[in-house]
Amino acid sequence: MTATRLDQAGATLIELLVSSSVLIIIVLLLAQQRVALKQFTHRQAELDATTMMVESIMDQIRARIQIFPKSYSFNIAWDSTPLNTLVATAQASWPLAWSKTFLGKREDCTVCPGRAIYYVYQTQIQSGSDDISHHYQGLYRVRLILYHPTLFGSSEAREFRFLVPSR
Repeated sequence: MTATRLDQAGATLIELLVSSSVLIIIVLLLAQQRVALKQFTHRQAELDATTMMVESIMDQIRARIQIFPKSYSFNIAWDSTPLNTLVATAQASWPLAWSKTFLGKREDCTVCPGRAIYYVYQTQIQSGSDDISHHYQGLYRVRLILYHPTLFGSSEAREFRFLVPSR
């Protein structure tokens, strides 16, 4: 008969393997959450940059509405063309490129993933008479469309419409 000691100190190999496996699983889960948080933070920073870019464009148009180019676009019917039709042509034909720090002609930034178009046109107010003549009231309507394949999704864009006074 062998005598066993009841006061054995230390852990068995099986206990060490189980505890290290649990610890590894916890560390992997925490690492995965950290990566997801980093991706979310990056996406949020891109959205914030987009908001600032839109506000900057709006301010530029408002400040210089009389001399601002009326269009950075291609030949389309602006009021009747749906957004998804415009997005289908974004990479090939949209004339403006943008990123977090740049907005300008596509040729000036070949690595910018975002594309943009805008159109500025005077509002038309129909007169009260029976004829179909239109009168301008000094307001400009602006349609701004931003496309970014990684920020918004490959088939999505953000559209902004706003009014700008002529003075």
